[in-house]
Amino acid sequence: MTKVYPFKRQALFLVLMLFLCVVPALAADLLTDPVKINVSTPGTLSKSISDSKKNLITNLVLSGELDVHDIQFIREMAGCYDMYGNRTEGHLLKLDLSDVTFKSIAGSSPDQNEQIYAYYKMEGTDAVFKTQVYIRDERQLACAAFLDLPNIREVVLPKDLLYIANEAFKGCVSLDPVTIPSSVIGIAGSAFADCRNFGYFTLPSGLEEISAELFSGCTGLKRVNIPSSVTSIGSSAFSGCTSLSSITLPSGVTSIGSSAFYGCTALTSFTFPAKLEEIGSSAFKRCYNLTSLNLPSGLTEIGYDAFSGCSGVTKLSLPSTLKTIKSSAFYGCYQLQSLTLPASLTDIGGDAFGRCTGLQSIIAKMQNPPICSNDPFTGIDKEECKLYVPKGAYSAYFVANYWGDFAHIDETGIIDHLTVNVDVPGTLADKIGDEQKEWVKSLTVTGTLNDDDIAYIRNMAGFTDGDFCGILEDIDLKNAKFEGSLNFGSCYKLKSVKLPDGLTTIGSQAFYCCLNLVSVDMPSSVDCIESEALYKCGSLESIDISNVQRIE
Repeated sequence: MTKVYPFKRQALFLVLMLFLCVVPALAADLLTDPVKINVSTPGTLSKSISDSKKNLITNLVLSGELDVHDIQFIREMAGCYDMYGNRTEGHLLKLDLSDVTFKSIAGSSPDQNEQIYAYYKMEGTDAVFKTQVYIRDERQLACAAFLDLPNIREVVLPKDLLYIANEAFKGCVSLDPVTIPSSVIGIAGSAFADCRNFGYFTLPSGLEEISAELFSGCTGLKRVNIPSSVTSIGSSAFSGCTSLSSITLPSGVTSIGSSAFYGCTALTSFTFPAKLEEIGSSAFKRCYNLTSLNLPSGLTEIGYDAFSGCSGVTKLSLPSTLKTIKSSAFYGCYQLQSLTLPASLTDIGGDAFGRCTGLQSIIAKMQNPPICSNDPFTGIDKEECKLYVPKGAYSAYFVANYWGDFAHIDETGIIDHLTVNVDVPGTLADKIGDEQKEWVKSLTVTGTLNDDDIAYIRNMAGFTDGDFCGILEDIDLKNAKFEGSLNFGSCYKLKSVKLPDGLTTIGSQAFYCCLNLVSVDMPSSVDCIESEALYKCGSLESIDISNVQRIE
């Protein structure tokens, strides 16, 4: 036991008391009211604030012209690292730059002599790294301008700003909000990476792309409002956003980059844009809580590991335009029970559906099996899982590498048109049968239908939340009657429908999100169309509403 002498106890007591006195004194001296300064000459902000006061300012409002020297001074006021890895003593929390413009000078470009650096540390290490702070344009926020400033909480950007450069706010873990003017048309990569305090974020209306790693590591981010002008999502744009539970991408987005939503474990659903053509590698890897994947018509390629580890997925719908599924694309989706591969598929990589141990049936609509250099179906029980192939294709699949390993290969074929009379409501499923339900392309139904029959037709037409998913495109119900409600929402395969004579009302969300619906043949008896009946039917070309009295 270490002996503490009385005089040492007294010394420790005095040190403790001194510390307790200094901390409140410092807090009492902090300036909480806004300090307003106009910088008439770039590089002179430091001359307007004394060294003894700069660390006491918590709220700063600036106007005039700033260069990189001024930005460095602001960084010091906000508690940045120095080149030795020590934090400055600044306490700046709020910064208003709404009336500021930036000036590029010597030292503000990477190829000039004088250089200003932002110093930072990587998480888990004491090593100090640096990146250059520079301004390319007077309407651009400098690269790394506010990199790794943990104190800063609120920032208002210049009202005429056009661009936010890379890493501008990266690592500002307390920041929320940042006010971005509507004039901004470009935000570079990692600009807001690791801003963990973001909850909700609205991007400016003129933005055309979500840059790489823009929100990577923003663990508190729950929702992002993305403008309709955006057409691409960059690599790792939202990776590690573990609180992001839902997100809506504009219909014009054509590509989702690699690792774009990697590890977004709170995502439970995702609406894929109608014009999407490519999903990059690992784009949704380890999104454990996604349950249903309804991939849009027009998609041609799914990248490596794109949905690997999405263990919650139970429903998967692949579009008729898909040509390539890369290796391990759906690896470990072990709750998936059935799979339909489109006729357009020409390339499928090794382990594409590896460890999808719940698969009980695979419908392969390709007349010729794709040549596989490695087994796409490792870990699947090929003694129990049934493989259904087109008529006349049995022998080709039987002799093909990996396809021929399935013990049960059954031939079937696409049915161009089927006519069914339902004499007893609720018996449509029995009339069509399990062997035909996923292969019917055009269907005419007469008789009386109830809600069970409508639900069955929905599944035939591509609705993915049911027991199966078919290829039905055209429905003729002109001579049918309904006992239940008319509901064909989210039938992504549906292209045309003829509604029954005598129908008076098209109910709420009747064709909601039928993305490929082109025409609706509506009888003259319809006088009411309820709310969202045709919402998100972006492909609709013809519908006669001349007799409709009320549209909600």
